[in-house]
Amino acid sequence: MGQSPSATTAPAEVERVIDAAPRVGEYRLHTGAEAAEYQRVVPGKPETGKRWFYDGPGEGPIGALLQISAVEWDAELAGATSPEAISDELRNFFAGARATQVTDFEAGPWGGRLSCGFVAADTGRQIVCAWADSTTRGQIGLTDEDSLAKAAEVALQFRSASEKRT
Repeated sequence: MGQSPSATTAPAEVERVIDAAPRVGEYRLHTGAEAAEYQRVVPGKPETGKRWFYDGPGEGPIGALLQISAVEWDAELAGATSPEAISDELRNFFAGARATQVTDFEAGPWGGRLSCGFVAADTGRQIVCAWADSTTRGQIGLTDEDSLAKAAEVALQFRSASEKRT
């Protein structure tokens, strides 16, 4: 009995495109001179990866700050793929941010882990969410959200809109 062609064909390799979505729900990407201005006023640049600024449903000029690092840009990420390493990385991230009430949420279709917590900022209490899987690390600071559960939903929307897999 012969094997069907599908049984002998290797699965197609998954390709990814990681880029900022022009709009995610009520959030709109800042571009051009507007984005350059925010790059100047937000301290530091990400060590690896990319960073984008969005306005949001609130009154502030920045409603979300999205940062994503990927193995395509930083080969060292591929070394920390175990569930324990990913958990340690997120725990260290939230400890460094001095986040409180850090809560785990469903990480969505790409898997990995997603957590959100409250952080103190000059403009008041904000929420930061971070996710990690074997190929991607992402974080988003949200100034217009006040619920961790809602922030996790928004984080998943950003993750899904910004990380496309084919």
